[in-house]
Amino acid sequence: MTSKLSPSVAIVVPSFDRGGLEQVALNLYRGYRALGSRCIVLVERNEAGYMLGRLERPGDGIILNGDESLFVEALARHEIDVVHYHYSTFGLAAARRLGLFTLYTVHNVYTWLDDAGFAHHAGQIMEADRVVAVSRFVRDYFCRRAQVPMDQVDVIPNGIDLSWIAGAGAGTLPDLDIPAGRFVFVLPASYFPVKHHPLALRAAELLLSRRKDFHLVFVGNVGDEGYAVDVDTLVAASPARTHVSQVACLSHDQMAAVYQQLADCVVLPTIQEGCSNVVLEALAFDRSLIITDVGNAAEARALSPRVRVIDRAEEIDALTPDRIEALSRTGDCRNLRALVDAMASAMTVRGGDAGEAELVERREAIGLNRMVDGYHRLFRSAAPLALGAAPQAWAIPAASPSKTAETLA
Repeated sequence: MTSKLSPSVAIVVPSFDRGGLEQVALNLYRGYRALGSRCIVLVERNEAGYMLGRLERPGDGIILNGDESLFVEALARHEIDVVHYHYSTFGLAAARRLGLFTLYTVHNVYTWLDDAGFAHHAGQIMEADRVVAVSRFVRDYFCRRAQVPMDQVDVIPNGIDLSWIAGAGAGTLPDLDIPAGRFVFVLPASYFPVKHHPLALRAAELLLSRRKDFHLVFVGNVGDEGYAVDVDTLVAASPARTHVSQVACLSHDQMAAVYQQLADCVVLPTIQEGCSNVVLEALAFDRSLIITDVGNAAEARALSPRVRVIDRAEEIDALTPDRIEALSRTGDCRNLRALVDAMASAMTVRGGDAGEAELVERREAIGLNRMVDGYHRLFRSAAPLALGAAPQAWAIPAASPSKTAETLA
């Protein structure tokens, strides 16, 4: 039976295959279980694959496929105390009617929603018992646009699993044939318009007038095919093309090798961001880092003197899907010169490595344990948890599970 010290948690996500959000959900699942909590992952749509297979027990992942009755059955069978939402509000009203504690994490600024759509979504989000933003940037924007007092939204930055860093030396670098002696900038990001690869490419072209001893590497899988084709076309026609390499998404071991052995500086010129794992990884490996003033940039700058923050390409309040699309196709943006200057500065002023104690403290600040502990303390202090008996919601015998539930659970 669930105890007050280990509330059982259901993580709700729209899909559970691959991606940054899915990795955060998987990290939370593992973290909650490490604290002694029963934990399941409820997938709203029939879109699950790779991450579903990484759960510790097959029955911990349940595909709802839009079926709210299956959602309620899963909550009952696993005697859930806390329902933790990510990018989804599926079944939130039902969970609240059952007397369960609901928690929603705001991962992004939802600039793709028009005012009516944002207001509707924000209204649903604020129905949760507690709302958390993954960075102060996200909280400030969300509260301003939703007209919600800031004290109604907590901030718990994402954390990353640092266990793979311990074996980082095992990875092998991809063969990129980069001439010896070049300073290497790495942009690790999937090919989506918000990642703004053309800005980094245009900056490389202008940097060539000052320095020839550098190389720019794009690392990431194809997210938006049209955008990826456009980036490939720009690279092929660029005067800096012999200073640019592209490589597909790499494994953790290979990315560790990229951070440790290849990257002199990580560049992330994103148009918008929530709380980037790339930023956290660069901090964990003590890399020099250039980022736009979005997402967790402020938190990163506070943790390392090797972080350079430049202005964003556009004010977030002005962003619409069409504006993002237009910006993403060009590097001639208002922050281009600042990026060129930051890249030149990174090549000239390397900065010293962090001391051992400083790096340990930094990794603790961005690690998975800190994130999970933040959430655990939040709902431990507020959730209507069971006290040695089933929650009142489950005191009434549940209906017999459906055959679908029996198959998936």
